Amino acid sequence: MAIESLTNAPWNTITHPQPETRKGSASSLIEELVRESQRLQFNGIVKAMTIPSVRPFYRKVGFIETDGSGEMILTPDAALIVFNKTAAIKGSPP
Repeated sequence: MAIESLTNAPWNTITHPQPETRKGSASSLIEELVRESQRLQFNGIVKAMTIPSVRPFYRKVGFIETDGSGEMILTPDAALIVFNKTAAIKGSPP
């Protein structure tokens, strides 16, 4: 399974800082990707090709950099942590 690209349209970007009103959508997307990885018997492993500006977010989620090319990987152990964190936020079991 691969997502070739996930981007935001240039005309849909905010040109001046605004307070965030929604949080958690990216984490929820990663959670669903982990579930799909498990369903496909990849043990929750998810790889992402990232740009420098988003790497801090991926690190916070639990991804690690592999070779400096921008590729980051979420290991099976880190995937379990993602489930536990999102379950705690949602108030439901993982």
